[in-house]
Amino acid sequence: MRKKKSKKKIKINPKRFITSMIVLALMLSYGISSVMSHSTGNKNDKVETPTESNSKDNNLVSEDLEEEPQLKWEVSDNETDSFKEEDTELHEQDDKNSEVSENDDNKNGQNIQDINIPNKEFFKNDVFMGDSITESISFYEVLNDKNVLGIKGLTAVKAKSHIDSLISKKPRNIYMLFGMNDIESGISTEQFKKGYRELVTLIKERLPNSNIYLQSMLPVDNKVLKKNSNYSRNRMDQFNNVIKELAQEENLNYINLLPVIENNINDFYEPDGIHPKSKFYKIWLDYVKNNIN
Repeated sequence: MRKKKSKKKIKINPKRFITSMIVLALMLSYGISSVMSHSTGNKNDKVETPTESNSKDNNLVSEDLEEEPQLKWEVSDNETDSFKEEDTELHEQDDKNSEVSENDDNKNGQNIQDINIPNKEFFKNDVFMGDSITESISFYEVLNDKNVLGIKGLTAVKAKSHIDSLISKKPRNIYMLFGMNDIESGISTEQFKKGYRELVTLIKERLPNSNIYLQSMLPVDNKVLKKNSNYSRNRMDQFNNVIKELAQEENLNYINLLPVIENNINDFYEPDGIHPKSKFYKIWLDYVKNNIN
């Protein structure tokens, strides 16, 4: 009989075994990690479609545009106020220049404005009140009779007795010219002012809606000065100053008629040297029309 061979027992070295297991575990761990990393990389590296590519390009362009600095003209509130103030100052300066021009025109007897409306139409609701100089406005048919209340020899003191005739006309504007007969009578400037004020006060009471214009007296021809000292330039100036003062005190309009005639005294008067010729009246009314406020 054959002897059975005895099996050789394998001895395991514990240290080597543990070392081998650790190495194997590390290898397995490294392999799994590489596989997973590769797999993830494939997913992320997928091919982009044309639409996605265009979208990205558009986004890039949009970002570039957003990053571009935008030029804006910004005006602060202070600057806006400054512009407004400058503009206002310019307009105010223009207005001042215009006012100065108008004042200069008035002083020189030149027209402030050019109104082409015929005098009869322009003054159709108005009345010119005064003495024989005013009476000639209708006599020369520059205005209609209804628009004139002129009486030969009438003075400011005596005119109150004709107030009813004035009221019956219901004038919108009243243009008064008194003083020539007053000054000839030899009364003082104080008496003249008192009588004129009484007339104005009465008209204000009876015609409160009418506008009153006081006109200065007209100068006389030089030959009159030699015959009648009451018409001296100094006395005429005193009476005209009284008329102007009265207009200011009573808040009335004052019209200086001297520029109308001062450069043509010898051409405008009748032989008596006091009453103007017919050609004067249209010039007179044109001047009033173009220089009233």
